[in-house]
Amino acid sequence: MDLLDPSQGSPRVISGGTASANPLTMAAGLAAMEQMTPSVYTRINRLGDLLRKRTNEVFAAAGEPAQLTGEGSLFRLLMTAEPVVDYRTSIRKASPQERFNRLHQNLLEEGIIISKEGLGCLSTPMGEGEVDQFVKAMERAVAKLGKG
Repeated sequence: MDLLDPSQGSPRVISGGTASANPLTMAAGLAAMEQMTPSVYTRINRLGDLLRKRTNEVFAAAGEPAQLTGEGSLFRLLMTAEPVVDYRTSIRKASPQERFNRLHQNLLEEGIIISKEGLGCLSTPMGEGEVDQFVKAMERAVAKLGKG
């Protein structure tokens, strides 16, 4: 870290950021990391599996060619029903970008925030109630999307 230290003149490596060298942020990060036990990872990863399974059931029931992929607590919304094994299969039969954009907007209107690329994650305070909220919001968002 001496390379970043500006207390003795110009640092040898320039680094900047919103919370760089902020002791409160560092303490909070350490406290959060200390809470991440194997059982916490197991719980949140199971929630991720449940979220993907239930959301994919929504897509199937609505006949929407889309899926939630991912691993552990991370997920990604893809607008294709084709099994995804690589980048090409994720886009080969994908719905037009405009359809994804409408679904993204519908989710925002339902109070669900995912990235514009369809990425999202669960966090440790979440539980099955939040999974239920997401799935119900997705049902409404897909219904508003309609066919076509």
